[in-house]
Amino acid sequence: MPCSSCVFLAFERAAGASDRRCWYQSVPPGRERPQVRFRPLGRTVPPTLRLRASAGTACRAQDFRNDDTELIYTCYRSPYADVLGVHLGTGKVTTFRKLSDEYNEVEGTSPDGKWTLVESSREQGGPERQNSRYIDIWKLKLEPSSTDFVRLTRWGDYEGYKASNPVVSSDGKRIAFQSARNNEPAGAGHGIFILTLP
Repeated sequence: MPCSSCVFLAFERAAGASDRRCWYQSVPPGRERPQVRFRPLGRTVPPTLRLRASAGTACRAQDFRNDDTELIYTCYRSPYADVLGVHLGTGKVTTFRKLSDEYNEVEGTSPDGKWTLVESSREQGGPERQNSRYIDIWKLKLEPSSTDFVRLTRWGDYEGYKASNPVVSSDGKRIAFQSARNNEPAGAGHGIFILTLP
């Protein structure tokens, strides 16, 4: 259970509503709502910012960017997923990548906040392969409805394999990721690989 000064994402089913809500919150429900300051940057954020998600979806936070003023996250709509961001001061949501029949789960964000890594089912085959079991690592420029999307790995070209769980080095020049079998649960892996970016 988070403490009153912790920041976490939570889910709530609103009474009498058919939608699910995911929100950025600084205090448990029912408690006084003080301002929270990030350390060491000293940025003040609003105590509660709700992100509305439709029924049957869930959200997962991934990373901050732009001096911690924006949160990059994934919204899941089984079997697909989308890359979004929310400005923590205004609550404005930006869609970075959302295609009706594609799985795109955001992972590591670059140190300058200009791009992020995505586990994507793009180029993996027909509709039955558009899910988290058939993924490779892609680089996505963080701009609204971005089409600047570059494939970095080709594990999915080999039947039964996927590349997953990428992170970006602190200088933004390399990524680390793992090799996995596509019939294994998320997070399972068989070796860590380092890729120097072009």
